[in-house]
Amino acid sequence: MWLDNASDIDILFYDPYAELIFDIVNYDENNPLTIGIFGLWGAGKSTLLNLISKKIGEKGEKLYCIHINAWLYETYEDAKTSIIEALLNEMKKNQSIAEKIKDDISDMFKNVNYIKLGLKLLSNSIPFLQSVVENKAPEKVNGINYISNFKERFEKMVGKSDINNLIVLVDDLDRCTPEKIIESLEAIKLFLSVKRTTFIVAADEKVIEYAIQKKISSN
Repeated sequence: MWLDNASDIDILFYDPYAELIFDIVNYDENNPLTIGIFGLWGAGKSTLLNLISKKIGEKGEKLYCIHINAWLYETYEDAKTSIIEALLNEMKKNQSIAEKIKDDISDMFKNVNYIKLGLKLLSNSIPFLQSVVENKAPEKVNGINYISNFKERFEKMVGKSDINNLIVLVDDLDRCTPEKIIESLEAIKLFLSVKRTTFIVAADEKVIEYAIQKKISSN
């Protein structure tokens, strides 16, 4: 009988895989990078993520690991920005990191609403939005520019934090509805190709394929 709980004990003998992935993320020239861990429910994907996290904590220098459970944001109206906020919150929790980038994190939080509007604009093909800038003067602000500049701002923030590699473990994506799976992937895409970042996504490949096919067929 398989329990629906991840284990910190390597009962599945996944340690060699965890060691290999650690070696990959610990090599600076490999990032930015995205790694997929695929398997059916009960195959031990979450356990493998835990083993990877443990190795990073024990052996990684200037490596910072964040866990994001996509399923926890299943009921949120906007999973995209919820995941972005969760990632920023996890960075904020680490005092040694947050102290160096406190102002940057605050600025990123302020821009989450712009990102939300920008993503909505992209979905609805609306080029501009009306907003109020810091000087309170009405101004046409291109919301899509907040999306395109997001990577640059986030990359600078990670650089200032003195992290060699920010490793984000994404679990339980395949438990979400097809709509939320796509939203989560869209959020993750904002961080892809950002220097000093690695995303490790654990999911059932067939479930992800179904979500993408459903999205394509509905358009």
